[in-house]
Amino acid sequence: MFDPTAYDNMKVVIDGYFYDMDLEGKISIIDRNDIVNLSKLSREYTIQFQLRDTRKEYLATLCLKADLENLAAELLNLKSVPNRIGSLVELEFVVYHPNEPIYFNKIHDQFKQIWGEKRTIQQQVHFNPFSNSHAIENRVTINFNRIIIEEQIDDLLVIGNYMIETLTWLENEIY
Repeated sequence: MFDPTAYDNMKVVIDGYFYDMDLEGKISIIDRNDIVNLSKLSREYTIQFQLRDTRKEYLATLCLKADLENLAAELLNLKSVPNRIGSLVELEFVVYHPNEPIYFNKIHDQFKQIWGEKRTIQQQVHFNPFSNSHAIENRVTINFNRIIIEEQIDDLLVIGNYMIETLTWLENEIY
């Protein structure tokens, strides 16, 4: 029997948390991917959800990533690179609203308040120029700018709670 890696343990915790939230009726899981890239020896797990009983189609995605460097540092117990043992966590929220600065500013300010000043928060706009809709798709990403280590596994549950809080705020305050 093999010893699971930090990535594997974090993935199980994330999966369990979000499926529990789905069973409790708080969210609906829309998509889930568990990808192993054999040419780069990297792994990526994503889970996408929305609020249950939502009026809007806003989505949240959590992505957990580990590459060869993360795996090698852990398996070879390389004390010289302890900041590589773990996984990257990235978040994405998809929200629709008019292409007006007030919405971008409101989202930026609230995300900084919820997620903290140290996080990199970016907004990327997508739209169909031939559509009659005045709404754009805004993809808001949050990068923690560091490796999450296995000892911080409980923080993943806090991240899940903040994701639900963020979706609730978007639902109530944006468009």
